[in-house]
Amino acid sequence: MSREAAVLLVGVDDETAEIACSALDKRWSVTTVKNGASAEEAVRKRAHTVIIVDWDARNFSALELVKSALGWNRMTSVLALVNSNRKKDATSAIDAGAMACLVKPVDGDDLASLVARAHEKARLNRELATATHRTQELIDAIGEFLASVSHDLRTPLAIMHGYAETLLHYGDKLDREKRAAYLNYIRDGSRKLTQQMAEFLDLSRKGVSVVSPEKIDMPRLVGEVFRPACEEERALQLEVQFEPEAQEIVTDKKRLTHALQYAISEALQHSADGSKIWVRGLRNGGGIVIHIADRKIDHASMTESNSSADIGCEEAQRMDENQEPNISITIARCILKVLGGDIWSHQNGDGYRLTFTLPKEYKPSKRNHG
Repeated sequence: MSREAAVLLVGVDDETAEIACSALDKRWSVTTVKNGASAEEAVRKRAHTVIIVDWDARNFSALELVKSALGWNRMTSVLALVNSNRKKDATSAIDAGAMACLVKPVDGDDLASLVARAHEKARLNRELATATHRTQELIDAIGEFLASVSHDLRTPLAIMHGYAETLLHYGDKLDREKRAAYLNYIRDGSRKLTQQMAEFLDLSRKGVSVVSPEKIDMPRLVGEVFRPACEEERALQLEVQFEPEAQEIVTDKKRLTHALQYAISEALQHSADGSKIWVRGLRNGGGIVIHIADRKIDHASMTESNSSADIGCEEAQRMDENQEPNISITIARCILKVLGGDIWSHQNGDGYRLTFTLPKEYKPSKRNHG
C-alpha cells in the first residue's frame, strides 16, 4: 500500500495512538494531532485518506470536525472512536457522515481492517469521479457532433427542396437546359447526402470510447494513414515535413487516426490524379499546427515563430466560416475537439488547404470538474 495513503488521528489518547501506529505503521503514513485547529492545518498541507476522531475529545467539537473534514476533501473517510455505553455518540457520528464507529478501547486488527476498507472506498470514488468526468466529456462531444451534423445536413436539403419546389410549380415555364440543371442539382445533392450519411454511420460503428493517451510519432502516423490513400488509390505523391518540436505528441492514437482518415478523405476530393499533397507540422505554443494542402507550402513557414502559427490558425478559422458545410470536416472536428484540438478548411483560386491543431499532451477538460 502506498505511503501516500495517509491517516490522521485527531484528539486520541496516547494508548490509542500507539495501537493505531502499531497496526498501520508499515502500510500507512500516520499523523497525530490534539485539536481541531491542528487537524485543519494538517489537512490543508496534505490529503488524508482516513481521519480518526475521538468523540470524547474535550478541546474541540468532534461533530463539527467531521462535517468540516468531509468538506475539506470529499474522498476522505472519517472513523469515530466512541464509548460502548454512549450509543448516541455513535448515532450522531454516523449522521454527521462518519464511515463507521469503533468502540474504545480500540482493537488494532479492527482498526486496520476499517482503514483498509476506507482506502479501497477512496480508490473506487476516485475511479468513479474520473469515469463520470470522461462520460460527461463524451456526452458533450456527442451533443456538439449532432448539432454540427444537423446544420450540415439542413443546408443541402434546403437547396434540393428549393429546386424541387421550383420544378414542381414552374417546371413547365423553364427551358430544357434549366430543368436539366435543376434535376442535376437534386441528383448530385442526394448523392452527397448519401455519402455524408454513410460517413456518419461509419463513425457511429466505430463508437465513442474513453480517451487513452499514448506517445505518438506524428510524421509516422500521418504517413501510415495518408500514404496508402494517396499513392495506391489516386497515384498521388505525398510529402511530409515536421519541425522537430512538432514530431511527438501524447494523445489517443485511435481517435486521431480516425480524424486523419476523414481529413485525407476530404483533401483527396480536391486533388487531381497524379498531383501532390504537402503536409507540414509546426510547433504552436503548447501544441502543434498541421497544414495539409494540394500546393507547396513555403519551407520558410517551418521556421516561423509561434505567433505566426497562431495567426495562421486564426486566418484558417476565418476562411473556414465561408466554406460550404462538410460532414467529413464536421466529424474530424468533433473527434479533434475531444482531444483538445480543432480543424478548418479553405478553398479558393490558390488551391485547397486543411489546417488542424492539437495539444502536445492531451489533458482532460476541466469544464466538468466540480
